[in-house]
Amino acid sequence: MKKSITHSLLLVCFISSFSVFAQHTWTPRAELPGGQAVARHHPVTFALDGYGYLLTGTTGSSLVNNDMFRYDPNNDSWHQMANFPGPSRSFSIAATYNGKAYMGFGLTASGTSFSMLNDLWVFDPADSSWTELTSCPCVGRRHPTFTINQQEGKLYMGKGDNAQFNMTDWWEYDIASDSWTQRLNFPGTNRHHPFHFSIGDKVFSGLGHGQGIYADWYEYDPFDNTWQQKASAPGQRVAGTQFDYQGYGFVLSGDGTNHLPTNPSVFWRYDPNNDSWMTLPPHPGWSRWAPGSFVIDGVVYFMCGENGQNDVLMRDVWAFDLANLLSTEKEELRNKLSVYPNPAATSIKISSDIDFSNGTIEIQTMEGRTVVKGSYQPEISLENLSNGAYLLRITTENGEVITEKFIKNG
Repeated sequence: MKKSITHSLLLVCFISSFSVFAQHTWTPRAELPGGQAVARHHPVTFALDGYGYLLTGTTGSSLVNNDMFRYDPNNDSWHQMANFPGPSRSFSIAATYNGKAYMGFGLTASGTSFSMLNDLWVFDPADSSWTELTSCPCVGRRHPTFTINQQEGKLYMGKGDNAQFNMTDWWEYDIASDSWTQRLNFPGTNRHHPFHFSIGDKVFSGLGHGQGIYADWYEYDPFDNTWQQKASAPGQRVAGTQFDYQGYGFVLSGDGTNHLPTNPSVFWRYDPNNDSWMTLPPHPGWSRWAPGSFVIDGVVYFMCGENGQNDVLMRDVWAFDLANLLSTEKEELRNKLSVYPNPAATSIKISSDIDFSNGTIEIQTMEGRTVVKGSYQPEISLENLSNGAYLLRITTENGEVITEKFIKNG
C-alpha cells in the first residue's frame, strides 16, 4: 500500500530536456465514463484485437471492484461490459497471449477483512467470457511481477507482498498445460510493485519498493533458469505502469524516492540490445501512483491512478504515438534500407547501404511473438509463415535497431 504523503514537503524533481522529442506530445482522450465514482487506482489494463480493456481496482467508495470497460480507439469511446465474475479485487495485474488476456492475484475484501489472492483467470474477447484456471501453489499476494513470454507461452509471476512481508519467489505458468512450476528466486532484495515486461525470449524486472525504492534491473533467461543484473534505471521508481513495444520496454509514471510523486513524471525506454535506458517526454502533470496503460496500433493510452500532487483519484486518459516516435528516430537509417517485395509471397530481400553483416534479424507477429530469429542474411524465407502482417527487426553490430512492417500474402 502507498504510505501517507505530506505535500508541504519540498520536492526536489529531476528536470530533463526533451528538445529532441519536441514534436512528440501527449494528447487527451475520452475519460472513463461515470464521473468521479469510477476514478480509481490499480486498474487492470490490457489490449486485445484493437480494443483496450480496464477493470477492477480501487475507487473512492470501494476498496475492491469487479466492473469492466472496453475502449474503442476508432471513435474514442468507452463501453461498460458485464462485470468480472471472479472475486472483486484491487492490486491485481494482467498480460496477454495469443489473443487472450490472463489476470490474477491481488487483494479481495469482505466487510472489514481482506485476503490475498493466488488465482488465475483467462479472458476471451470472442465471447467476452472469463474462465478460471489453476491457482498458483504459492502465497497469495498483491502487485507482483506478472508477464508472459510470447515465444514460449509461459507466464512468469513473482515478488509482491501479502501485507506482512515482501517476497522474492519466482513462478512459471505453462499456458498449454495449465500448470505451475517454481523457478530460481529473484536475486534482488524482496519487494512489491516492481516494473516488468517480456522481450523476445527474456523476461525483465526490477525497481519497486522494499526497504526503500529501487532502481536496480534484472534479466531472467527461462531456458537456463538464470538471472543477470543489468544497467540500473535512470532513477528509483515504484507503482507505475509498464509495457513493451517493438522490442523495447517502457516504464511510465509511478512514485520516486521515498515513495513521493514527481513533477515532471517519468517515461523511460529500455533497450535490451545494448542494455541502455532513454528518457522520453512524460505525461502532463504530476506523476501518478498505480495508473494503467495499454498499447493499440502503436499508440500507448495512459489512464487513472492517483494524482501525486493532491491524492485525487483520476479517470482521465492520455495518448502518445510510439510508432511515430520510433519512425522519427529511425528515419535516417530507414532511408538507407529497402525491404522488398512487400507484400511478399515466399521471401523478402533486404537492400541497404548499411553494413549488417555482423547483425541479427528477427521477425515478430504484430502481437510481439518471435517467429524467425538468427544472423543477418539479405534474403529471408517466409515459407513457414502464415499470411498476415509482421515486423522485421534488424539489429546492427553496435545495437541500433531498425523495424520495418511487411505483409506475407502468398
